[in-house]
Amino acid sequence: MLRRLSGRVHRVCTGGALLPVRGAPLDLACAVTEVKFSPLDPQEIDSYLNTGEWAGVAGAYRIQERGAFLVEWIRGSCSNVVGLPLETFYGMLRRNGYELP
Repeated sequence: MLRRLSGRVHRVCTGGALLPVRGAPLDLACAVTEVKFSPLDPQEIDSYLNTGEWAGVAGAYRIQERGAFLVEWIRGSCSNVVGLPLETFYGMLRRNGYELP
């Protein structure tokens, strides 16, 4: 997977739904983030694989850890790439009258 991501742009998409009150319509939202990987040589890929941090993640890298070194740029929400688009989630809460501390 890292070989296929090397030097390319990919999109991370996360959908969310909030049911504010029983019987109310769902608030639906989607976050899309573009991530451009640097061109990676086989040694760089092997080095990252040897860290083991890729295990158990959907996209084969953890942008919040050493996987960030593989990324050339990101357009959109970094928290979306990590797993939960906080800006989108917060917007849903605000639209539905939730008060945050």
